[in-house]
Amino acid sequence: MKSSELQAIVLKAIARPGADTRLGKGRHYLAEEIYRTCHSNDRPNQHQIFEVFWGLVAQGLAYIDISQPSPENWKLYLTESGWAAVRDEYVNPDDPSGYLSGLFKSVPNMSDLVRLYINEAVNTYYRRCYLSCTVMLGVAAEAAFLEVATSFISWCKSGPSDKLDKILRNPRSNYINKFIEFRKRLVVEKNRIPPELRDGLDIHMGSVLDLLRMSRNDAGHPTGRQFHRDDCFTSLRIFARLAKRIYMLKKYFEADTSNMA
Repeated sequence: MKSSELQAIVLKAIARPGADTRLGKGRHYLAEEIYRTCHSNDRPNQHQIFEVFWGLVAQGLAYIDISQPSPENWKLYLTESGWAAVRDEYVNPDDPSGYLSGLFKSVPNMSDLVRLYINEAVNTYYRRCYLSCTVMLGVAAEAAFLEVATSFISWCKSGPSDKLDKILRNPRSNYINKFIEFRKRLVVEKNRIPPELRDGLDIHMGSVLDLLRMSRNDAGHPTGRQFHRDDCFTSLRIFARLAKRIYMLKKYFEADTSNMA
């Protein structure tokens, strides 16, 4: 069992009404709570549980109540962020396995390439490697952008999109040039896109993509800029919405092109 999957189980176990989350001495109450929800052939050992337990404390998702005089009676409680990770119906990066399963469920047509990088971004967030998370998140966004831009070219039929096609195919052309040219073409063709996909299009395909691109550049070059948990938490949430919109557009472009053929 992956640490991220076990973290989700531990969070839910702590949140369960009446759960005994005492640290214990000789008897491991928290482990017993976990075992109530696990199949016998997939039980984590106590060392794995302790590792996740301290990880929750380090991430600010849980804290130890030391009000009792005996350390074995100290309890593990969820912080406000911890409760949010348990209760949040939307994808929450503090629940890594839940975030990924929720994201892939809402965007079933996400490519394997984008999944590769967003998996890496979430894993580095879980391990508190926030510079690495920012870079991987930017790469995932770029990969998704290139896919929808390629579908957009076919949808545009001919002529006006030729320049964009050449830039996308040129291995020496950098991301910003591709992004700028795509934005130019999108403005021209925007009114052809259905209203439900056109709403907020400038924000998603402009500001959000550019934000993730610039953050990746800052994190991936020796700028000295720091990224923290809150930065990555917000960016991962933003990416989930962005990915859903990108793949809705991609599906529309490809379906409309097929109908015209």
